[in-house]
Amino acid sequence: MAPRNLIQGALCGLGAAIAAALIWFSIVYVTNYEIGWIAILIGVLVGFAVVHGSGRCHGRKLQLISVLLTLFSIALAEYLITRQFLVEAFLEEGITNVPLMLPLNIMAELVWEGIKAHPPTLFFWAIAMYVAFRIPQGQKVTY
Repeated sequence: MAPRNLIQGALCGLGAAIAAALIWFSIVYVTNYEIGWIAILIGVLVGFAVVHGSGRCHGRKLQLISVLLTLFSIALAEYLITRQFLVEAFLEEGITNVPLMLPLNIMAELVWEGIKAHPPTLFFWAIAMYVAFRIPQGQKVTY
């Protein structure tokens, strides 16, 4: 596989990952309900975006890219969701200036708090990453 295909696959997957995270956050923001199976759809979307962007290539490198981008997307969505609940709690106390991007350690802590608040989330994350791993898997030859 040409490095160009790998980069194009990664860029296409990154776009899908960011879009999917924003869509999931928007759904939670509007409905006030976190739907776990959307994580699985993120894995599907990112996996297919990586394959499509790479020129329909498959292989271990694309699997790794797909899994990492899926994890990034899901963690980003979890951060945005948890941050929004934090902002709403701060607003009740009169605190209005919470930046979108917090320091990385605080972002990681918010993601962890979101997971602790809803432990079944990890089940959906695992399925999402499995799906993201399987989609760009190399085609097996059978005789």
